[in-house]
Amino acid sequence: MIAVVGCYTAADAALRGYPLLAGTVLAWCAVVAWFIAGVLLRPRLHASDSGVVVQNPWVTHELPWAALRSAEPGLQLTLIAEDGAQIRVWSVPSSGIALRTHSIREAAAHDGRVVTDATRGPAVADALESMRDRFLAAGDAPSGPRRRSVDTPSLVVGGALLALAVGLTLSAAL
Repeated sequence: MIAVVGCYTAADAALRGYPLLAGTVLAWCAVVAWFIAGVLLRPRLHASDSGVVVQNPWVTHELPWAALRSAEPGLQLTLIAEDGAQIRVWSVPSSGIALRTHSIREAAAHDGRVVTDATRGPAVADALESMRDRFLAAGDAPSGPRRRSVDTPSLVVGGALLALAVGLTLSAAL
């Protein structure tokens, strides 16, 4: 929707004889699209034999199973590394209802009752801890430190788009 409105506005400005305004609108649309892609499309969580890979907007964390202490549901799933670092997982949010359901399920587990309503955040946390325990018990879990890498090319592109948009805005204002 943003792209349609942006393209329509840019085309209208260009047809009316304001090419600088058209370029400014397109530059800001590109900044918004870059941000939305980073925040909504890039985040993901991948668990494999070697460990957990968390892709958050513009930062990737890699944790071998031996480096993962726990997974805690919250408003966002949080992975706690053995060194105490807390890694928020943007791709696994939870609502307040999900957290209450998880608390009820935990209490039911202690009482011997079964609650079948699994919600996403707590269910993912339980699944990750189960996988970690299984790989550690089997003795074939890779070890090593957690790694963190920044998506520098994407940040450079975003910075360049932002600089272009601000520059065009300032030159259009003068």
